Amino acid sequence: MIEKTLHSDVIYREVQQFRQIWLWIILLPVSLLVAILFSYGMFQQLVLGVPWGDRPMSDIGLAIFGPLILLIVIGLPVLFYTAKLVTVVDPEGIHIRYFPFLRRTVPFENLKNYRVYTYNAIFEHAGWGIHWHKNGWAYTVRGNRGVELELASGEILLIGSQQPETLVQAIDTGTKNYKARKAVQ
Repeated sequence: MIEKTLHSDVIYREVQQFRQIWLWIILLPVSLLVAILFSYGMFQQLVLGVPWGDRPMSDIGLAIFGPLILLIVIGLPVLFYTAKLVTVVDPEGIHIRYFPFLRRTVPFENLKNYRVYTYNAIFEHAGWGIHWHKNGWAYTVRGNRGVELELASGEILLIGSQQPETLVQAIDTGTKNYKARKAVQ
């Protein structure tokens, strides 16, 4: 767990968040527009009693789905703002935390191979985020570089990184230290 590793011998730690300007230029106006439209439509139909649109939804349907739509379009920017990918390498392994969605640890003993990898987020993974690909999972936030991990099980993990060479060096250090500790035992 990442919380535990923050108090141990952390070899590497990287935090990435969705702070791309282009994302916010698209996300905020669209969310705001949809929120204003649905708010206006709900007010017009539910308060003023004037049907909203050519084929208006029933008042009950609008009273149920209107707030749900508002919750989604307001919650989506909040979710993107709070989401973050935290990658930690410590003496036990590689810890991946994609807040608020998942937490995963790859112990060094399960690591078969790893390398710096350049990818095309749009064509290989349908964008950034958490994505399944043919042999495993991709955890990315931005950019087109990361570290590809091949696990002993055959699963392939891609961890997006703004510093993939540094992450590989940290994994090198961690695996060497792990093998040295195992040799002594």
